Amino acid sequence: MIWPRHLAWAGRCQAGMVVLALWAQLFDMGESVWPLLGGVLAWVAAGVLFRQLRGLQRLQVLLMLLVGVVLMAWALWRSPDVWATAWPQVLLANQALLMMLMSVSFLRLVAQIDQHDQQPTGPSALYRTLLGVHLLGAVINFSSMMIMGERMARDGKLTLWQALTLTRGFSLAAQWSPFFVAMGVALTNAPGASLWGLLLAGMPLAAMGLWLTAWQLKRLPDIAQMSGFPMQWKTLSMPGGLAAAVLLLHWLWPSGPILALISGLALLMVIFTLSYRAWTSRRWVMLLIPLKRHVEQGLPGMSGEMLLFMAAGVLAAGISAVVQVTGFSLGIEHFGANQACLLLLLLLAMALLGVHPVTGIATLSGLVASVNPDPQLLGMTFLMSWSLGVNISAFSGTHLAMQGRFGVNALTLVRHNSGFLMVMTCLNLLALQLYGLLQGLN
Repeated sequence: MIWPRHLAWAGRCQAGMVVLALWAQLFDMGESVWPLLGGVLAWVAAGVLFRQLRGLQRLQVLLMLLVGVVLMAWALWRSPDVWATAWPQVLLANQALLMMLMSVSFLRLVAQIDQHDQQPTGPSALYRTLLGVHLLGAVINFSSMMIMGERMARDGKLTLWQALTLTRGFSLAAQWSPFFVAMGVALTNAPGASLWGLLLAGMPLAAMGLWLTAWQLKRLPDIAQMSGFPMQWKTLSMPGGLAAAVLLLHWLWPSGPILALISGLALLMVIFTLSYRAWTSRRWVMLLIPLKRHVEQGLPGMSGEMLLFMAAGVLAAGISAVVQVTGFSLGIEHFGANQACLLLLLLLAMALLGVHPVTGIATLSGLVASVNPDPQLLGMTFLMSWSLGVNISAFSGTHLAMQGRFGVNALTLVRHNSGFLMVMTCLNLLALQLYGLLQGLN
């Protein structure tokens, strides 16, 4: 058990890391002491929050840390010079991703979701629910699925197809959303990949997945009686405006650090919105209390994601050190569409076994990097693996949340997703082949 005051201090350390990382990235001080100090704060918070982990998540974190440390120790034994590059990588351990993940989490403070008493029913209600959770989830992430699920549940339960609507709509946003941590992982592990290119490649695939789900919903015999979420289009004004602001700023400043731009704009929107509410009500406590509560309770509640990313950073540092010492390679001299397809299938197989996407990507990206892959092709592969991997695994956070919160069996969700996933996997493989053909990478 962790005392509330310890959680509060962990949250303050997390917030401090976000501020220091954001400052360093926006003002180009990556070689200064500030990001390193942010790394220290992150590891202090991680040490406190580790006790919150349970089950498979704790096992994955421990295994990644153990393997990463063992690999680094072996590499250091072979060549002490590796230490100069290994220790900053461990200390900073996916700091940019954590900065983005935690900054975007503040958006839940200003997301206004209209909760009418009357729940709509029928095909149009579920179509709007599907599109709503996709667009809203693209910005405020996991919170949207939980908020909408709570509203749709009857006696705390969701029907199978209500749960499938929420999980599919949410996970398909990983194909393109700049606010999804999947995009941060792709841009970080595929250096040189273009945000615009990944958006243009992912949006059509997400649209196909939404259409396929809607087509399946339409064929259900009891569709007329199924209830959806009372989504109002004004609810999407905030995420839509924020997404437009990110893309505009990225267009005006293409060399700017995209993860820092996303993080900074998300925090600015939260502060501006809360300040406006406080000013109109003449109660400035409305600005301070939500921020304080989120720092001391909301950020520590993200302990699972935080520790997974940090442990994956240690694992990646260990693999990088071994590759540096031994010159190990996969034995391939070219990374084209065929290799990307094999990589996607391998990542999906790992997800099926319960391996978190960030773990699979951290493990394989360091090995693939030695063949200088096309960054756009590699980034597309990583986004695809995340979006599909979430639906293919009974151990994913989305499926476990549906089971634990709404009583929908995770294995049942995976089984009813099988046909959908087979079609979507074929479409994703076809997209990789098409990109390879257009770029001459086959």
